[in-house]
Amino acid sequence: MERKNLGHLGLIAGMCDELDLVSLLDTLIPSTSAERKVNTGLCVKSLLINCLGSTNRRLYLTPEFFSDKPIAHLLGEGITAACLNDDRLGGCLDDLYNFGLTKLFSLISHRAYEILGLSSQPQFYHLDSTSFYVDGVYNRDTYEADDPCIHITHGYSRDHRPDLSQMCLNLIVENSVGFPLFMQALSGNSSDKKTFTESIKAFIDNLNLTPSTALSSAASSASAPAPQCWVANRALYSTENIKKISEMGSWLTRVPETIKEVKNLVVNVLVAEMAHFSEASLCDYRYQNVSSTYGEIAQDWLLVFSQKAYERETQTLEKSFQKHSLKESEEFTKLCQQTFSCQQDAQDGLTAFQKSVNISPYRG
Repeated sequence: MERKNLGHLGLIAGMCDELDLVSLLDTLIPSTSAERKVNTGLCVKSLLINCLGSTNRRLYLTPEFFSDKPIAHLLGEGITAACLNDDRLGGCLDDLYNFGLTKLFSLISHRAYEILGLSSQPQFYHLDSTSFYVDGVYNRDTYEADDPCIHITHGYSRDHRPDLSQMCLNLIVENSVGFPLFMQALSGNSSDKKTFTESIKAFIDNLNLTPSTALSSAASSASAPAPQCWVANRALYSTENIKKISEMGSWLTRVPETIKEVKNLVVNVLVAEMAHFSEASLCDYRYQNVSSTYGEIAQDWLLVFSQKAYERETQTLEKSFQKHSLKESEEFTKLCQQTFSCQQDAQDGLTAFQKSVNISPYRG
C-alpha cells in the first residue's frame, strides 16, 4: 500500500475549490497551447499549495515537493508531479504578469468576497500603504520615471531605514472583517499623495470591467457597486486629490494641520463653547462641527479637543521651555564672564547670543 502525506494541504486545496479559483483563472487566462497538460488554474493552485506547505523550495523543486503528496486528491486525476515542472510553472507566472497582477487580484478577491457572503456588508473601504526594505544593489541607478517596471529604490522609509532600498504596496480592505480587495505593488520612491487616488481609480476601473462572454459568470463580481465611502490617512487630502475622489464617492480622512484654514480654526476656537460627546467613554472630549469649501469641495470637518491630550502637551511644552530657559541662562552666564576689548566687541557678542537663542536684536 502506498502512503502519501496530506497534512494541512487538503484545507488549502478545499478553499481553492470553495472559491472556484481554478475555473475563474482558466476563464480569465485560457491556455494558449494544446500541449499544456496543466492549465493556468491548476498551476496557480499547485503554487499556492507549495507556498503554503511550510516549505521554502525553489520553483524547479516543485515536482519533488509533490512526489509524496496525494496529487490526484489535491489537483485531480491525470496530474503527476512531473507535470508541475519549472517550465510550465514559469510560463504560468509569465501569463499572470501579462494579464496584470493588480487586475487579477481584484477579480479574484471580489469573487471570493461574494462567495463568502460579505458583499451585503456596509461598503467602507480603507486604503493604506506600507513599504518593504531590502539589502543589495538593484536598478535604482538606472531608474527612469517613464519605465513601467517597479523599481526598488530609495524613498520615504516607514521602517526608519533610509539607507536601504525599498518597494511599496498599496492595499484596500473592506471594513467589516478587513478582507483585502485591492493590492498594488509600487516603486520604492512612490508618494502616497499621488498613488492613493491612482489606486482608487484603478480599483473602480477593475470593478467596472466589461467582461467578455466567456467571463460573464466567472467575473460577475466585476460589476459590483462602488464603495460608499473611502477611508485613508491625511496623505489623501489635497486640493487636487479631493476633487478627484469626490467624483468617485464619499471620503473620510484627517485634514492636515498645515493648511492655513485649519491653523486659524485651531487658534480661534473657544473650547468652552465646544459640545460634549454623549458617550460616557468620551467625557474628556469636546467637538465642533465646521463646514468648509476647501478646494472648492463642500465638506464637513469635525474638530475634536481632548482634555487629557491638552494636559500632556502642556507638560511637554513646559519641560521644553524649562530646558531652553536653562540653556539660555547658561549661555548668558558665559557671555557675562567674557572680557571684551571694546564696546563694539561686546555688542557683537550680545548680537551673537541673541541669534543663538532666537531673541530679537537689541536696539539701544
